[in-house]
Amino acid sequence: MPFVLGFAYLANSLGMKEQRIGAVLSMVIALLLFALASFSDFLDGHIARKYNIVSNFGKFIDPIADKLLILATMILFVELGYISAWVPIITLFRDLIVTGMRLIAVESSGKVIAANFWGKIKTVSQIAALLVCFAYGIYSFAVGSVGDMITIQHGFQLADVELSSAYAALHNFYFMMNSLAWVTVAIALFSGLTYWLSNRKLLTVA
Repeated sequence: MPFVLGFAYLANSLGMKEQRIGAVLSMVIALLLFALASFSDFLDGHIARKYNIVSNFGKFIDPIADKLLILATMILFVELGYISAWVPIITLFRDLIVTGMRLIAVESSGKVIAANFWGKIKTVSQIAALLVCFAYGIYSFAVGSVGDMITIQHGFQLADVELSSAYAALHNFYFMMNSLAWVTVAIALFSGLTYWLSNRKLLTVA
């Protein structure tokens, strides 16, 4: 994660200086590192299931690793102005609730609540949306400028700006990226509800 964040910050810094090639390359490296980290999480689970080496520790620590990867990257894109701060805030709220449920279940019944189907869909959708955020950064540094990005991100009236085709495409890309981010929030909340409905009996205090 430090390298993902570092290269993304470097890309933004180079973009501010209009060093487009360096900015694009830095963001591409950040994307590849994020993709590698995401794939390693999938590979780890696949190997564990294939060789039947699933453990309670793995069930506990794997979701935490997912959350660190996802939330740190979301916060990065909030700082860069790509997505709303509400996206990681609501996601963190959901994750804290689910983590609290897991801890209570372990304490009250000794049962470890593993990730369910919707929890996995949530993670996949978040990774996909964040890959789109990286792609937006790459595209914006390649065809526009930091000034173009700021104009789009702060909602200036597009009618007041002389639009090039690349600028208009950048605006559409920004809208699509944020729409996907909110879709992941909806999936995260739904998956949290499924955890609650499936395990609420474990949380009942006798």
